[in-house]
Amino acid sequence: MNQSRPAEIAPGIYWVGGTFVNKGLQCNPYLLIDDQEAVLIDPGSVLDFEEVWGNVCSLISPDQIRYVILHHQDPDLCSSVPLFEQRGCRFQLVTHWRTKTLVRYYGVSSDFHIINSHQNQLKLASGRTLSFLPAPYLHFPGAVMTYDARTQTLFSSDLFGAFSEDWTLEAGEDYLERMKSFHEHYMPSNEVIRPVMESLMGLPIMLIAPQHGSLIRNDIRMYIKALRDLECGAFLHSVRKNLDISGGYLASAEAVLKRYASLYGLSEAQRVLTESGLRADSDLRVFPAQEADHQMWNALLEKMFARKGLEWLLTAEPLVERLSYEYEIPLPEVYTAHLARSNSELQRLSEENKSLSAARDRLVENLAGVEHSMSHSMLTGLYNFQFFQKYLKEEIGGIIEKELGSSPALIVLSLDQTERIKYRYGDKEVEQMFKNTALLLESIREDYQVYFKLPGSLFACYIPHAAKERAVDVAEEIRNAIASSGKFVEAVTASIGVVSLQELQPEEHQKSIAPDRFYEIALERVRIAKNKGKNRVCGSSSPEDKPSTCDILLVEPEQTVAEVITVVLENMHYSVQHAADGEKALEIAGRFQPALILSEVMLPKMDGFVLRQELLLRSDTKSIPVLYMSHLKTEASVRRAADLGVIHYFKKPLMLAEIQGVVSNLAEKGERL
Repeated sequence: MNQSRPAEIAPGIYWVGGTFVNKGLQCNPYLLIDDQEAVLIDPGSVLDFEEVWGNVCSLISPDQIRYVILHHQDPDLCSSVPLFEQRGCRFQLVTHWRTKTLVRYYGVSSDFHIINSHQNQLKLASGRTLSFLPAPYLHFPGAVMTYDARTQTLFSSDLFGAFSEDWTLEAGEDYLERMKSFHEHYMPSNEVIRPVMESLMGLPIMLIAPQHGSLIRNDIRMYIKALRDLECGAFLHSVRKNLDISGGYLASAEAVLKRYASLYGLSEAQRVLTESGLRADSDLRVFPAQEADHQMWNALLEKMFARKGLEWLLTAEPLVERLSYEYEIPLPEVYTAHLARSNSELQRLSEENKSLSAARDRLVENLAGVEHSMSHSMLTGLYNFQFFQKYLKEEIGGIIEKELGSSPALIVLSLDQTERIKYRYGDKEVEQMFKNTALLLESIREDYQVYFKLPGSLFACYIPHAAKERAVDVAEEIRNAIASSGKFVEAVTASIGVVSLQELQPEEHQKSIAPDRFYEIALERVRIAKNKGKNRVCGSSSPEDKPSTCDILLVEPEQTVAEVITVVLENMHYSVQHAADGEKALEIAGRFQPALILSEVMLPKMDGFVLRQELLLRSDTKSIPVLYMSHLKTEASVRRAADLGVIHYFKKPLMLAEIQGVVSNLAEKGERL
């Protein structure tokens, strides 16, 4: 079939490919049209650009292309991007960050929409959302697929592709064998492909649209299961068959014949049978005219080679090697005779390019490592606090600036037993607790949720579009998963705060204020949950929830340290308020006038020395006793603290008994504690 015109394959989705076929590989660009906006998916290579361009222009004006999705970086699907740019197209390139690193080398000038930073989604102007499904190492580390829920179409990239000597747009009855042959060549192993296929089993799919091969509409689960169970790649782990050797030759011949027929047609397979002195029924079950032995096995492959040449031997090589292993029969002599020179040449080329490939791989790995380490917690693998702050600023700031009307929710949780586990079992067990919590969160995470590891024992979950009630349900699911888990050294619970952007006051709906206030409310509700007994979800805060008194104000930026000291002071029956920076401490001191302030010296926004100076300038806070603590304790810092009237200077790491003793002595001397 010579398909040259666009074809509508689903409502608003078009195949827009060209007629160029390279060694049985047909490339399939797709165009999704949504109102006045269009998305071009895997636009193709420079070889068929003119045909693809003509097909696209026959459907829409090119300036409607707002996005171009690149499932990976290979030239057969994305080398034409600069040509679209030269024709005046202005779009964003939607792809994985690993793909972006290499696509830049095509000389593209367009901006990127990195799916990892957008919850693996692309939201169109109409509200339609395309989801991106990971397909790591199939056959590129950053490979993805695209799923359109509206039409239940899966744009599967290389997966479900096939060699197509006589290509048709729609998959025929022989497509399964062609598909297997393609994956045996290009996919690394069953261990890699199996989990991706299992993730697709529960997805409602009406159409699979691969980058190579044909569209799959019928028996979709059969194709998914076939790839799930396929032994493929360089790491084959086939199970040897318990058959006698003649049965192995016969079964191998039938398997190779079916593959040959799927690529070249049934009549061509019958010619090979005749020339080999063999007969078979319509299903290609072989009835040998002679004993099924190595001579028959080799003769069959020799005839196939004579008719189709080296290309067929290379195509069939993974299948033949697997059959020889499974049935414990020697490889046909045709392979050792005709492929030896090819393998030698490949080895020579491999050696020549080894240094260049190694240098490129090191560059990619280094770039990936730097970008990953800058945005992720090295301990848990979740996004880190720095990325969380940037993410909130961009997401919430963008919603407010563009008046999108979206209502995201934020869940912040604090593990209640951190300080107890730290002092019973040590830092290593705390780290393991954080790792196990991250694994739990990942196990219940839905695709649109983004998780972060925050300072101390805090974690966060951002939900881009969720009613407040749904966010509270998610928080309860998290709380129950942690409380019921047996992964921890002892029982662990979480206190959780939930906030919706709609809860911000009108005066707080400013781009510069809203992200920080959004987070502050969630933290405030975490504290309320703890004050009400821990292991609970708090989704609201009212004046009666806030403490009306404060005996001691603790100013400490490190959350874990703050939690430990808070427990010690609360066990002494003092009410404690916490501030993580100097500005917040000054505000709380003015509001509550605590009887004592215990402050770190090295603070964000306003250090402990400046904080003390500001307190002394105000009549309502100048008489509050202040204690310092810090890793920094030098003669100069102690002298400066004394000049400011600081009562005591603790050296970190702290001795909790020392804190208890100093606070008790102050109370005995008549301080209002």
